[in-house]
Amino acid sequence: MEEAEFYLIRHGESLGNIGLDLGFDPALSPRGRAQAQVCAAFMSERLVGDTTILSSPFDRCVATAAEIAAAANLQVKLEPRLHELFEAAWFPLKEVSLPTLREISERYPETVIPEISEERWWPDYNETWDDVDIRMATFRNTLVSGDIPTRKIVCVGHWASIQSLANSMIRKLALNFVPNASVTKINYKNSSFKAEIVNLPPEEMEG
Repeated sequence: MEEAEFYLIRHGESLGNIGLDLGFDPALSPRGRAQAQVCAAFMSERLVGDTTILSSPFDRCVATAAEIAAAANLQVKLEPRLHELFEAAWFPLKEVSLPTLREISERYPETVIPEISEERWWPDYNETWDDVDIRMATFRNTLVSGDIPTRKIVCVGHWASIQSLANSMIRKLALNFVPNASVTKINYKNSSFKAEIVNLPPEEMEG
């Protein structure tokens, strides 16, 4: 790949973020859905042309990505490598139960590309931040390899995966916090990354 635009987006506020659902896969809160809609309107003006939208399979990400896809008349591809930090305190391995990719795509028939996999897509071990950094550095390499043919690539994930992916592209960004439904745009050209937008929150998109 010679040139690309990457849009790195954290999901909107979830019920888990505000302590109302401490399960493994909380949905967006009403505020989070409104944030996703603002983000979608902002993104729709920028996604003209060939674009791929990738999303973590967790519902808060898929719902955010679905808003963006609907606003831009696109579809979402589920991408397990964008999943949440699989920390032991959040995901006790013997208790974790999550829907399959097929079940997830069936929830969003109009915006998510159908999946047939019934296999486990989440890790069978608990992760550290170092594990996430390795996962996202490897994913970054995939993004620039040319395997994804479009010039614009949207990645909708979590605080951990988006922070780590952005930092793997540009280490000096040193992102330590990623607001809900925020956008970071990183351009890629001549094997080099350059940030154009960093952590733009939905509140500033409306202006």
